[in-house]
Amino acid sequence: MAMRGSSTKDSILRSMPEGLIDPEVSLVSFWNNNTPLAVLSFYATHPQSYYLTKIANPDFPGIARFLRQLAVPDAMHIHFNGAGGNVAAGKYNDGSHENRLILARRMADGMERAWNNTKNTVSDRLTWGGGIPKIYYCPIEIKSKR
Repeated sequence: MAMRGSSTKDSILRSMPEGLIDPEVSLVSFWNNNTPLAVLSFYATHPQSYYLTKIANPDFPGIARFLRQLAVPDAMHIHFNGAGGNVAAGKYNDGSHENRLILARRMADGMERAWNNTKNTVSDRLTWGGGIPKIYYCPIEIKSKR
């Protein structure tokens, strides 16, 4: 038995059918007349192209978000990663560093296509289905190891 994860060096595993994927990037945008204010994109995948760099980074979804920010600079871009525990890019990713940008460009292309298919709907009132949404949080204390 073998598994194709976020990166897969085995070319035989990469050649197999896609399997479970999120078939599209979803996008919601907020506007002030003709000016975009915010763009929220949504896509489910396990967002890792290669591992163990010991440097925090946004990996390919964050790079894709940045590329879209450059393309539509008037709006704040926020990306939400969906449930991607068993949804990975391993079919298209052998773990090489070059693939991070390739995956980012593919995701940015999906974000751009979603943006280009935006249907503007005018609303004089934004509601959250029954009131202001509640935000729950749990304060934590971080102690130094010193």
